[in-house]
Amino acid sequence: MKTMRKPAMKTDELLITFESLVNEIRKKNNALDAVILLFNTIGCWRQQPSESGMMHGIVTNGGAAPNRIPEKAPCFFYLLAASED
Repeated sequence: MKTMRKPAMKTDELLITFESLVNEIRKKNNALDAVILLFNTIGCWRQQPSESGMMHGIVTNGGAAPNRIPEKAPCFFYLLAASED
């Protein structure tokens, strides 16, 4: 009897941290907006099905209060790819 074996998945971890910038023209370039834009971009990319790779992520710190722009907004991702190893 033959058994089907799924190929092993190679996993990489990626931590990305965006920082808010203060300048004279605009009060801040928002780090959390950058994280949201990244997740929306990844969401569009994930609509294109791929058997060879996947990406999953979370926002690890989106700020301390709803009415405050965080100085830093880190997010963490797993990158999974088909591997024959």
